[in-house]
Amino acid sequence: ENLNKVHNRAGLPSITVTDQALLRKAIQREWAIEFYYENRRFFDVRHWKLTDIGNGVLGGPMREFQFTITGDALLPSGYVDFYDNVVYSTYWDPKMFLFPMPQEEVDKGVVLQNPGY
Repeated sequence: ENLNKVHNRAGLPSITVTDQALLRKAIQREWAIEFYYENRRFFDVRHWKLTDIGNGVLGGPMREFQFTITGDALLPSGYVDFYDNVVYSTYWDPKMFLFPMPQEEVDKGVVLQNPGY
């Protein structure tokens, strides 16, 4: 219901999906679009456990792309030359879905440390 309010506000059609998995994907996609540039994506991906390391969502190479408009019609990209450079690689471990608990709280016996820390 709330997803359709957001969609209708933007002039988009209502979502009619009833399958839970597909609806969850639609909600997660809408969440990513609505909160674009609000520094939430990293935490949402962790919360939903959507790291998808194989496709580089979290972990793997961080790339730099540079584009140059050349005016050269012979380039297959049509007047634009670009290069792809791996700047550095990031690391992801499944324990990173949870943050470590502050050591002073663990030492007090108030909480247990999250697994892997």
